Amino acid sequence: MKALNAIYRYVFGVFVLFVPLVFLPFNFYSAELAKAWLAYSAVAILFILWGTEFVLSGMQIGRFSVRKADWFVGLFAIWALLSSWISKDAGSFVGGNLVASGSFFVAIGALLYFLSRRMWNRPSGVLLTLAAIFWGAVVSAAVAVVHLIKPFSLGAAFSTSSAFNLTGDTYALGLYILVALFVGFLLISRSRTNKGWLSAYIIGVVIMLAALILLNILWVWIMLGLGSAIVIAYLINSQTERHVLALSIAALALSFIFILVPFNWKISPQNPVTLPYSYNWQAVRGSIGQNFFFGSGPDSWSVQMLRFEPKEVNENQYFYAALSGPPEFLRIFAEEGYGGLLFYLGIISAVVIAGIRAVRRSFGAQGSLLRIAVVAWLIVTLFSFVYPLSVSGWLLFWILSSLVVSGSLALLEAREETEIIIEETAIQYEQ
Repeated sequence: MKALNAIYRYVFGVFVLFVPLVFLPFNFYSAELAKAWLAYSAVAILFILWGTEFVLSGMQIGRFSVRKADWFVGLFAIWALLSSWISKDAGSFVGGNLVASGSFFVAIGALLYFLSRRMWNRPSGVLLTLAAIFWGAVVSAAVAVVHLIKPFSLGAAFSTSSAFNLTGDTYALGLYILVALFVGFLLISRSRTNKGWLSAYIIGVVIMLAALILLNILWVWIMLGLGSAIVIAYLINSQTERHVLALSIAALALSFIFILVPFNWKISPQNPVTLPYSYNWQAVRGSIGQNFFFGSGPDSWSVQMLRFEPKEVNENQYFYAALSGPPEFLRIFAEEGYGGLLFYLGIISAVVIAGIRAVRRSFGAQGSLLRIAVVAWLIVTLFSFVYPLSVSGWLLFWILSSLVVSGSLALLEAREETEIIIEETAIQYEQ
């Protein structure tokens, strides 16, 4: 059983590490397709390992407390599958290009949410996952820096585009680095007594900051400032996390500089082109008009956009641009109707409540891990209300949601056990 647990953690860690790195160099969907198949393969292996342990343990599922977020995650996946079944689009189940848009990917993400629970039993599992997120982002950032400043050629035809990066588009890269940056602050604080790891983490943070400066995306600086402000509010009176507090203050100052002072680099890559909110809303209304509850079906946005887009799209610069999708919550609304949107908002609400309770109860090293997870999850969730989530963004959402919910429960159980021990000690003392 211990061997299975070790293999499970190893597979999970390698999967998270490679999420931002794996890509197919000669495919139009070079980043998304490879990342989707990485997720399918990893979840299948993790499920087999869990099933094997389940059988060997005598069909005992072990201790598993169901939370409100769990219900919403399950219902969200079931609703996506029902919407796909009702949809007239034959590709609604797997997705037109087998990427993040089909209901199958939603179901895989929900399964990943539950399988991730195995990683949060111990702080070591949390640290392993956060370290994998960090180093995956560092490598992606390093490739982006080399590609943008071109000290030497990457030597491949697929890397000639200014928008090339391992993670996908520049927004997907910015989001992943932003999440990993806060993780890096925590890892630096945890390794301050180990000079080797401390130096490695500091170099990683510097590389990621260099990539963010070269990308120079306004919403990244805004979210960096917002996340830093939240961390500072958490830790303003902390005596144990002064390093995280100092790094967050520095990040807040840096974000203010790039928000207030416009820097225009000649080497900045091309960012995704998004339509105005009002244009996307017309496609949403058209999709909802077909089916109030289930929408037009997963992976039907491009078809609905062509059907219901305003004529202004073809009369200005958008006609010649490679358009990105709508904000994620609008896509869910259009493709899965009021039911899908309700369950998605239910997941967010349940995780927010769990995160608030966890922050109030948090103490010790495990509490610090959870605070960073809450901030990272919040960044990904806010992003989904402004831009579309890539495969890597969705995987971060499911993993971090699971971590916040399970971490909240673990802190509650730890505090209850502590209170019981205190009460028993007090009783014995009185006797």
